[in-house]
Amino acid sequence: MRFKYKYMLAVIFTVSLAFGGIVDKFLNKIKHMELIKISFQQKFYPIGYAKPITSYGEAYIQNKSPFKIKLVYEKPNKFVILYNGKNTILYNKSSNYTYDVKGKNEEIKGISILNKDITTVFRPILTSYQNGYYDILFIPKSKIVKDVSYVILRLTRNLTPESFYVYMPQKGVLYIKVLSFSSEKNNEDLFNIK
Repeated sequence: MRFKYKYMLAVIFTVSLAFGGIVDKFLNKIKHMELIKISFQQKFYPIGYAKPITSYGEAYIQNKSPFKIKLVYEKPNKFVILYNGKNTILYNKSSNYTYDVKGKNEEIKGISILNKDITTVFRPILTSYQNGYYDILFIPKSKIVKDVSYVILRLTRNLTPESFYVYMPQKGVLYIKVLSFSSEKNNEDLFNIK
């Protein structure tokens, strides 16, 4: 029994070493992108509900200091979540109402897994390769994302994000399917709320 345990640990360690460079290659790929644009389909599976809540939108991530992120949801409801480097703001397009979200700034920064500082918030634990995709398991190493137990980031063979799962034991599971992923020129006007 003891031999099997040591053998399994050796296999896990070898697999981790073999694919450990994938995270570094991915980070190297995105660190030169000033502005990351992602079109996505988001499915949130809240605890206690049979069907997911499905949304569509775009995310803009300023991948340089100061870090900024803008989530623009178009379906089924139109609203914007903006972290501008200082504040988190929610803007409801339908009612033209803006709300300053207190206490969520670090959490918003933490959930943005697709930025060059990912390893300051999450620790990559295991990488596997199957059917042309790399799956990377991340666990939080920061209390910023205390609601998240782990994240699985799926990358294509050329290290483009395909999807990711965010597991939140108290809330549910968030699945984001990346419909398009690109690098754009930085545009400060993009990070205005309207």
